[in-house]
Amino acid sequence: MRAQGLGEPVRYLLGICLIAFGLSACVETGGTALTPRAVVIADGTMQIKAPPSYCVDLAHTKDSRELGAFALVASCQALSSSEASPAIMTVSIGAQVGADAITLDALVKALDGGKILSKEMRGDVAIVHLGEGGRRVVPGGDPRYWRAAKVVNGRLVSIALYARQGAPAAGDAGRSILLRLMGGISATKTSAAAAVVAGSAS
Repeated sequence: MRAQGLGEPVRYLLGICLIAFGLSACVETGGTALTPRAVVIADGTMQIKAPPSYCVDLAHTKDSRELGAFALVASCQALSSSEASPAIMTVSIGAQVGADAITLDALVKALDGGKILSKEMRGDVAIVHLGEGGRRVVPGGDPRYWRAAKVVNGRLVSIALYARQGAPAAGDAGRSILLRLMGGISATKTSAAAAVVAGSAS
């Protein structure tokens, strides 16, 4: 399948600056943001459950028919204070795709070049570790970053992980964080019920 919808809307990624270097380093926060461990997005069809010690930043979670669903995940401590987050992750949920799984080649092709440090399949999750490009999203951060993609309930889910310069998450430690977040993304009961009804009608 062709990997579509793997890019994050740039204006949503501006929020990464707030968390990567501390909230007070970029703009006035205007108060404490709501930071739950789990959210339901994509018109109520998908749930994102953050890994332990991580939360979803509702201030930078978007859900629209035009752009798809997007969420920003960082450490709960960083989202409630000026402390920097060890890793910042973005989750993009695209429209329905005509396949049950994504291939590793499709993910690599969608990333359009760049130095690849490693690539692998972990079950139905395609994972790529890149050696450059992270600073384009997090200025002053580590150039290394992670990308992963998976088809969940017929929708393409893409995750990116960025880290501070030299942080363990920019290296091998980022893989396990990425996989824990991907493992926490699932279809809701509402979405599953709709799929059963659609299958029965066909």
